[in-house]
Amino acid sequence: MQKFKGEDETTPLRNKRKPTDDLNNPRMNQRRRLEHSHQNLKNRAKHTPLRAQKSPDRSELFLSDTMIGYLEYGEEEWYKELELEAKLPHARHRMVESFFYCVGIYFEPRYAVGRNVLAKQACLIGFVDDVYDAYGFYEELKYFTDAVRRFEISAMDGLPTDNQKTTYETLLSSTNEAKDVVQKEGRSYAISHIKEEWKNYAEAEETELRWKHEAVLPTFDDYLDNGLYSSTSLLNMAQIMLGIPEADQNTYEWMLNNTNKLPRALQICTRLYNDIVTDEVEEKRGLVTGSACYMKQHKVTRDEAVRLFRAMIADGWKDVNEDSMRPTAVPMRVMKVAVNLQRLLDFAYRDHDAYTNPRISWKRFITKVLIEPIPLD
Repeated sequence: MQKFKGEDETTPLRNKRKPTDDLNNPRMNQRRRLEHSHQNLKNRAKHTPLRAQKSPDRSELFLSDTMIGYLEYGEEEWYKELELEAKLPHARHRMVESFFYCVGIYFEPRYAVGRNVLAKQACLIGFVDDVYDAYGFYEELKYFTDAVRRFEISAMDGLPTDNQKTTYETLLSSTNEAKDVVQKEGRSYAISHIKEEWKNYAEAEETELRWKHEAVLPTFDDYLDNGLYSSTSLLNMAQIMLGIPEADQNTYEWMLNNTNKLPRALQICTRLYNDIVTDEVEEKRGLVTGSACYMKQHKVTRDEAVRLFRAMIADGWKDVNEDSMRPTAVPMRVMKVAVNLQRLLDFAYRDHDAYTNPRISWKRFITKVLIEPIPLD
């Protein structure tokens, strides 16, 4: 372990600081705070039970006190202060998984503020997705979609359920926090793009819910047109660019315009990666799925539909690679994180839905990256 000024080789680490040291003081050396947290986590891991054992349907990874304790300054406080676990018992709580996703997008220290904002925004996508797909009725959720269109606190009064109100309030407060960050950089335009993509996502989710409510199986073409936005890929990119100072107004407009090859490829790949591993489960819940739409329109089997989806994903990868390796109006830093997003999609959905079931594979990877990283010295 790296030694700091005033420390010697024989004094144990626990004796080098007073018990009253405020390790969350932003002025304290970040490396020092993280090293202290890392040692605490190893100690706590021996004695801290996983609360997820009481809730097998949730991620044992996320609900571990040990794992939550590793988050960067801000994420843990946000989650606990808002009491989201208690207020949203229906939702998939994936704070650690969301932070891991953020590290995959941009790991460099200078993007710490961006990771803080992005982790919260990423969690919110999971909360809102669960509001639409798992724990709401069609007539009730039309009020939620309307509230997202308005994006103002007064809209919360018209929401019919407590979980909708909590989710919506969290969406507003987190977006306002992101607004404070980008305003300091003179990039307030980013928030209008974020709100627009949230609106597109909510409307796409409502459309899928209407199909279920009316027992309609659309053509695959109609499904995919809507699925480009229910996939959340452009919402993801809008959120990711919050943490990148180089992302100016022109960058947002280019990256969120799906007539451009790369953003459209991200949308298609996100939708189809997810569909391949979740369709059978979602069909059992009565949801409209991509494979069912394709099978009906083209009179093929599920296996043939999946093979076609994988071929479309392969074409999407070619488009992402082609656009990321040639000069564009978008800074190379932004193109790089777009490629990282595509890589994370492959990592998360290659064999199964790792976001819903992170203990299958993500637990092992997150432990290696966050709890037991390769020493740098």
